[in-house]
Amino acid sequence: MSASDILLKLHRVGYAYDAGNTAVFGIDLSIRNGEVLLVAGANGAGKTSLLKLLGGFLLPTEGRIDFDGKDVSEIPEGRLDEWVAFVRTEGEKVLVGPTVEDELARACRMCGLSGPAIPERVGQALGAVQLSSARNWYLDEMSMGERRRVALAAALIGRPRVVIFDDPLSELDAQGTRVVTKVLHDLARRGLSVVLSSHHLDPAVSLADRVVVLDQGGIVLDGSPQKVLAEEHVLRQAGLPLPPGVELVRRLREKGLVKSDRIPVTIEEAVAFLLDELG
Repeated sequence: MSASDILLKLHRVGYAYDAGNTAVFGIDLSIRNGEVLLVAGANGAGKTSLLKLLGGFLLPTEGRIDFDGKDVSEIPEGRLDEWVAFVRTEGEKVLVGPTVEDELARACRMCGLSGPAIPERVGQALGAVQLSSARNWYLDEMSMGERRRVALAAALIGRPRVVIFDDPLSELDAQGTRVVTKVLHDLARRGLSVVLSSHHLDPAVSLADRVVVLDQGGIVLDGSPQKVLAEEHVLRQAGLPLPPGVELVRRLREKGLVKSDRIPVTIEEAVAFLLDELG
């Protein structure tokens, strides 16, 4: 990872709330341009606090956070808001509509846009989330997954450099999960950094280029999905069971039915792996 690739860098970052409870501590973390990073951990592990630190909503009580080489404490709040978009858990529930265009036009005005720039930017944001035809749809007639993509489109209006998405796959059906997954990968291919959180590895791990696992406020694993999934004992201590495909392969390996040490990330990879091994 070259220095020019790094967008966000945390140096021994910690945060303690006024009541004295420490949310995160000793966090060393670098996030690259165009990277999809999964922050995984059980409830209470510190995920949301870490995401808020990354987004500038909290300033560390110890350590330092750099955005593009600049200390975030020295960046004007309005400028940081232009660079970082934060989509909260169940962000679709705060949409007021009534139509998709009304919602996104409101986001445009909040970003200082006016006149013909508004419909142009609305169209661009909807294209980015694969909802180009939804401009005149009523929000209360849309599925949860579609509304969640509208919330993401609203976050993209300001053309941020990093999108932080708190638990984007929660409560989505299989189709919604597939579409949101593709949208997030498309954003990364355009050069945006994408940070998402989840308290389950499955299916979120299949989105990630890299996975960070938090336990009791500290990072206990940081690496590729395959590297992290190989650390079953650490994951279980952190309250994160293996995805079903990985668990199946692990049990078959224990019984001597498969020999390869390869770790499948998705259920599709697990099926292909087992066909190769058992066929």
